[in-house]
Amino acid sequence: MNSRGDYFPILGICLGFELLLFVENKEKELRTDCNCFHENLSLRFLKNGSKTGLYKTFPKKSLKALAKNNITYNYHIWCITRATMNSTKLSDAWDILTESKAGNGKKFVSTVQSKKYPFVGIQFHPEKNSYEWNTVAHVNHSRIAIETSRLFYDWIVTEASKNKHAYPSHADLYKEVIYNYAPTMSYPLNNKTSFEQIYFFD
Repeated sequence: MNSRGDYFPILGICLGFELLLFVENKEKELRTDCNCFHENLSLRFLKNGSKTGLYKTFPKKSLKALAKNNITYNYHIWCITRATMNSTKLSDAWDILTESKAGNGKKFVSTVQSKKYPFVGIQFHPEKNSYEWNTVAHVNHSRIAIETSRLFYDWIVTEASKNKHAYPSHADLYKEVIYNYAPTMSYPLNNKTSFEQIYFFD
């Protein structure tokens, strides 16, 4: 779509991040065990990582917070390493912007951006800082964490506004919006899920 001139950005989060690279790797497995659960981690910006692509739009205080504080929430079994990115030559098509280090000492790629398309992948979960308050998860809810997490979504909304997609009518739009559905409070299920609200679709 992008090659045909139809601007279509993607922000892949966690499994979405892994999927972007899996597809780029011709659907050959490239992940390694990471076992990084309920961990708030900082980002280590690689060369020019904070000055290019996604992060060049971030205020300096947010970049500093990401680098110095443990504010990105991680919950993933698998991860992708820089060594794998290089050996599979994925680093020829993707810029590695940041790396993180889990509590078990394993280092993994935490942010990538396509060199050709408006695609970004992040291994962590920026949505958790603002919207998940389950105490088991121990998500960082500090003011700077919440302010900074929002910047990832500002990026995708800004990028999406660059395309010409539109519904043919308001009636068609209103059939599709999320307001047609009501979230369900999942507190009684909290021993089975870390989510506080869930959408059920028939």
